[in-house]
Amino acid sequence: MARTPGFVVLTLVGALLLSGCATDEPAPAAPTDSATESPAASATPSPTAADLPTDCATVFDAATTEATFGTTPLNDPALQYPDELGALAPTAPPAGASTDETIESAVELRCIWRDPGADISFLLLEAGRVTPEAAQARLDQLAGEGYTCADQLDGRQCQLVRPNEQYPVDEADTQFVRDDVLIRIQQANVPTNALMAEVVARIWG
Repeated sequence: MARTPGFVVLTLVGALLLSGCATDEPAPAAPTDSATESPAASATPSPTAADLPTDCATVFDAATTEATFGTTPLNDPALQYPDELGALAPTAPPAGASTDETIESAVELRCIWRDPGADISFLLLEAGRVTPEAAQARLDQLAGEGYTCADQLDGRQCQLVRPNEQYPVDEADTQFVRDDVLIRIQQANVPTNALMAEVVARIWG
């Protein structure tokens, strides 16, 4: 998942003084302040730098966490999740890495809300910084796999929702790219309305 600025004016007075030497006509009255003031340049706000959280407990505010997850534990060691959880140090992808391997090596935060005894209910969040090439490759990959993609939240989001093969619930995979950040939220049987928007607000302010 451009920086610019400003200018100024002042030449009319010199031209009028020179024309006064070539004619007997009285010099025109000095222009008023309102005529000589340059219009204020409209400031172009600089894009806000992304601030990736380093603590899974700070990704969502307390109200969202309670309403969405209740007592579901975060990064419970009893899950024996195969990948490292929490704040991570990104690594260099292996030579000839696939798009998935490149994205995986860039993850800086991985959080999972899941009860070790739950059959299907969970939410997994990953975030990391990626190159423009890796981000575009991922977006192209998702579009080719049937994800619905659209521009939103000043970035590009792709999402796929499908029924779980074993349980009567939907699974959703939502991936969002903005600037050099890629965020992924995977969930099943967990309400996720506006969660991506909250993560984006947390990262970009």
